[in-house]
Amino acid sequence: MEPIRTQRTRRPAGAPEKLSAREQRFASEYLVDLCGGAAALRAGYNQSPASARGTASRLLTKASVQAAVAAVVVVLTFFVT
Repeated sequence: MEPIRTQRTRRPAGAPEKLSAREQRFASEYLVDLCGGAAALRAGYNQSPASARGTASRLLTKASVQAAVAAVVVVLTFFVT
């Protein structure tokens, strides 16, 4: 007999992941000075500056974090202009 295969629940293609609380904080802190390493430290990630830069780089490649940052930039652009 063939084993029963179960389907994994996947999010629809193009749907962003939900951000964790620290990822949300990182996105907010990143907008303060656009410095990823400093934002990672302020958001509560690693204590070493070198590892914070690596964490920031990883976070900024996530589509969900990029979308959160872009959404705030769009809103700010709307109110500034």
